[in-house]
This record gives sequence, C-alpha cells and structure tokens, in this order.
Amino acid sequence: MSAKLGDILIQQGVIDEEKLIAALSDQRAFGGKLGRTLVDLGYVSEEQLVHALATQLGLETVDLAQVEIAPDALSTLPVDACERYGVFPVRVDPERRVLWLATAEPDQGRSRRWRGSRRMASRYGRHQFLRSFHHSPIRDAPPSPGC
Repeated sequence: MSAKLGDILIQQGVIDEEKLIAALSDQRAFGGKLGRTLVDLGYVSEEQLVHALATQLGLETVDLAQVEIAPDALSTLPVDACERYGVFPVRVDPERRVLWLATAEPDQGRSRRWRGSRRMASRYGRHQFLRSFHHSPIRDAPPSPGC
C-alpha cells in the first residue's frame, strides 16, 4: 500500500503537520483533491506536488520544458483525446508498441488499459506544451489528427 500524499510531503520536508491539518480541513469544507487544495492554499508548488504524487504512485517525473518531444509521438493521439485524458505524448517505440505519456493526473488512466509508460508532469506544463505543439510549425505542416 502506498503512503498518503500528506505523509509524503511531510517526509520530504515540504509541509509540516499543521499545514496538512489546515489543508485537510479546507478540503473537507470545500471538496476537491488534497494536492490541489495544498497548491491553492500556497503550501506547495505544482512541482512539489508532482514529485510527491510520483513518489506515491511509483512513477517517474518529466519536465516537458527539458525533454525533447518526438514528432512521431505527437501524431499518435488526437488532440481531443490528449485534452480529455490529460496526457501528452512524449515518445513512441513502434517496435515494442509503447507510447510514453506525460500526465498531471495519473488517476485518470487507471480505468483504461494503457499500453505505454506514464510519467508525471505538472498540469501547467502539460497544458502549455499541448497548446504550443498543437500550433507549432511541426503541427501546422501537414494537417494531422495528432496532438
């Protein structure tokens, strides 16, 4: 069983128990996910949350500003699917039939069978890259249904 998000953030020295209790109280009052509540309260950054969630779920993280996006990966999923499932294709291995996906919300894929490898990325980073690659010269060359 994986550790709780709040416990991981305390172990990483990102928050203390007092902030966790305040965030849990806020979450009970207004609903939503604990991680989003912690970010909204300013207790953790998006990147700190991504690293803690990756630790909790046993996933690697990826900084989309630092990774080279393979153009062939962009054509593997339609843009609307990328937006709907909150993913961004990073790399594809056609021989092994594996697609590497970056996501800010890995729990969205739990109900689906992914033939690939998921990596955690910030919600802002995934969204910005989805928009920039959708409108980039690579994407505007021949029209393609991909991301």
